[in-house]
Amino acid sequence: MDAETVRRAVLDAFGDVPPELALLIAHDCEECWDLRDLLAGKPQLLDDATADMVRWDLPLLSDAGKQYYLPAWLVRSVASTDTDHTDALFFALDSTHRWEPPGGSTSAQRAAIRDYFALMLERIDTLGELRHEFGRALDRWS
Repeated sequence: MDAETVRRAVLDAFGDVPPELALLIAHDCEECWDLRDLLAGKPQLLDDATADMVRWDLPLLSDAGKQYYLPAWLVRSVASTDTDHTDALFFALDSTHRWEPPGGSTSAQRAAIRDYFALMLERIDTLGELRHEFGRALDRWS
């Protein structure tokens, strides 16, 4: 499994997620409103500046928001495991909190996530302290 194959699988699998679902906020709170306002009108993969600002905020997104914006984290993590995006992604994927988007995840989306894990398994030596979260997340999504 190579990074470009995983990247394409992610983009193909998540490319049809409707953007209007992305801005459904998870909570009625100021932090979620700020995140909603920041992401309003942003493309699915997010520009680098926005992605850096929200790198720890994946857990705050609604189920649909996660389904729409997950590729932003996956693509950055595939490009380099030595990023906060990889850390944040492992912690989020390790959780069972808000991963049931309307209509569920497609088989292609779940396969793309499994491809991501297969690639990360090949890079396990680069994960350091993240191995624990990686293992639990892998079990959850397998």
